[in-house]
Parts: sequence; C-alpha cells; structure tokens
Amino acid sequence: MKLNLKHRPNIRLVDHDGDLTKRWYVEFYPKEGLRKRLFEPLNRYKPRINTPSEVDKCIKLRRQVALNMMDAIEDLLAKGFDFTDLNTLPAEKPKSSRKFTMAQSLDKMIEFLAAEKRSERTIQSFSSCVTMLNHFLEYKKLSADISPDDISPDLARQFQDWLLITRKVSPITANSYVSYLKTLYNRMKKKQLCKTNPFIDVELLKEEDTEKVPFTLDELRIITEKLPEIDPMIWLFSLHIFYCYIRPNEIRQLKRSNYDFEAREIRIGGTVAKGNRTAIVKMPEDFHRYLMEQGIHKLPGHFYIFGSEKGASGTEPKRRQYYTDRWKAAVKKTIGIEKDMYSMKHTSARLYLLNGGKIEWLQHQMRHADIRETQGYVKSLRGGEGLERFIETFPNGILKI
Repeated sequence: MKLNLKHRPNIRLVDHDGDLTKRWYVEFYPKEGLRKRLFEPLNRYKPRINTPSEVDKCIKLRRQVALNMMDAIEDLLAKGFDFTDLNTLPAEKPKSSRKFTMAQSLDKMIEFLAAEKRSERTIQSFSSCVTMLNHFLEYKKLSADISPDDISPDLARQFQDWLLITRKVSPITANSYVSYLKTLYNRMKKKQLCKTNPFIDVELLKEEDTEKVPFTLDELRIITEKLPEIDPMIWLFSLHIFYCYIRPNEIRQLKRSNYDFEAREIRIGGTVAKGNRTAIVKMPEDFHRYLMEQGIHKLPGHFYIFGSEKGASGTEPKRRQYYTDRWKAAVKKTIGIEKDMYSMKHTSARLYLLNGGKIEWLQHQMRHADIRETQGYVKSLRGGEGLERFIETFPNGILKI
C-alpha cells in the first residue's frame, strides 16, 4: 500500500495488504542509488488479542504511525539529514513533562498484559473492566482526557456504587471490577504513570453464598428424555459439565486433539483453563462410549467439538453466550425448567456424594487448588429431591435414566 498522497513519490509504506504476520516498513531513497527501509517503530504494534476488531485497530494504528514516519522523513530530507549509516529515525528528545491520559495509561497496561502472554480470557476480562470504567466516566460527564491521578478515592467508591445501583451487577462482579482496577493502577504506579492508586482502599463488598441447586430426579428425567431431541449439540455440551465438571468457557474451546480416547481423558490447556493451569479430567465409561457413538474420535484434530452453527464441530469456536442462549431456548423456554446449565454440575456432585464419594476426588475432578474451595462448594449444595433413588446407577446412568 502506498501512503504518498501528500508525500514525495519515492517514500512509501509496504504493509503487505494489512498482513500483521509480516514485517512492515517505510521505504525511501534519500539520494540516488541509496535505498532505506525503516522497520521500527511500525512492528512494535501488535493486536492485544487475535480478534477481527483488535486486528483492524492495529492495522489503522500502524498506518497512522507510518504517516508520522513519512512526515518526519520528509522534514529530515528537507534539512539535508544524512541517512547513509542510519537504519532508524533519530530519537526525539524526551519531553520531561509528557503526560498520558487515563485511557491511554490503562490501554498501555493491557498491552503489557498481552505481551506477558496472559490468556485471552484474562485480557478480555481486563479490557471489559476498562470499558466499564469508561462508561462510568461518561455517566459522570468527565472528559476522556483526564489523567490517572484525576480519579480520586471518592470517585473510585462512586464507581463501585454505580456498578451496583445503575448497572445492577452482583457484588461478586463489582468486586471483580474493583480488583482488576487495583491491579492496573498498581502497574501504572510502577511505570510512573500515576502517583496513587485510588482503588486501593475501596472495600470489597460482602458476597453472599449462592445456593447451588441440582435438578430433582423428575427434572433430570425430563431433560434426559427431551433435550437430545430438541438440541443434540447443547445436550452433548451439558454432558461435559455433568460428567467432567468442565466449565462452559473451556468446553467451547475444546478441540478433538484434547481428547485421549485410549486413556479416557480430556486435557484442558493452560491458555483455556481457569487459572491458566493445564489440567486433565477423566471420562466416565458411559460418557466415553457416548462420545464414541457420536463419532467425536473421527474428527480432525484441529476441529472444535462445538464450533459450528448446526453440527457438533467446526473450525472456529463460538462465543460463550451462544451456548447459554441455546440452553435457555431449549431447557427454560421449550422444556419449562428454570435452572441454569450449571445445575448439571451440581446434580452430578450431589449424586457423587450421595453415593459415598470422597471429597478429595471431587476436588481433583473440579480442579480446585484448595480443598476448602471444594468444601465450600459442597456446603452450598441445596435440593435435588429424589436423587438418592438414582445413586445405584451413577455415574453411568444418566444416559439410560
């Protein structure tokens, strides 16, 4: 691509039609017979996460940087600057009083997180937090150009109140946002982008214990009978929760290569798993057999098991909300049972404990780092009437119930 509408025709940007996997450069001829290619700082700019919007944003940013470079090259050429032994533009003298806006500072911190190879989910969580803070500042009619130090401790507490009252988020979610901002501000302090952390003294809200309600035996029978016909894909999706306690965000990113049918195991990679720790969970015998019957073992290794609109596999994963919406349509609206998909997990755990299972195995299969987390989970289980009549066939009975 040429960006020389107002530049000399012998200065051009080579951007490989927007391909960020290749090295971009600005090419020019400072004098006859001497060609120069400047690669930096163009290639320092990379997308935080590999999504179409982030890639497009990075392409636009690089092209703007290229225009600035071309302006600088023209100015230097006009002054007779000698480029013979120089492969980068001469550095500008640092501006002692340079300041970044709060938005720029937070964006820089997220760029650092991405450079540290944090998981895509972690980057998305921090990015969502920054977006929410920007919405709050718009609500308060504050300029987007305020500095990080313009956020006072009082304003930070108002942000927490706004989350609860105006946005109506749960205390757990509000605490997550505050914790993310504490982390980002601590990083900004280390980079000397701000003097204080206004979120450091914001007290976290009390999080009420959420009851984890299993299905009753009658509900489980109805779901087992009807869901495979209404939505076979969401049925298979929910069985991963019931048998293996895999989280929905992890399930949607499972590829055929994650399944070891000989060892009857599913490997969840560290870039996908919560906590960024690679883990392995076991497939109960009946679940293993069901997966084989569905032909999952015959799929290409790079296929996502739940990656297409109609079938049970595809080359791209769907967003998490896609599966939540399908569960609502099939189970809540069509079948008429007002419980979330996670009730499959609670039902399985309840059955396992009724059958005399050990909490240590439950901790391993649920991938809890601390046994106290599992104990808290077990303590919060409520309901599940009639499940004690099902324990003789657990865990292989749900497919025959």
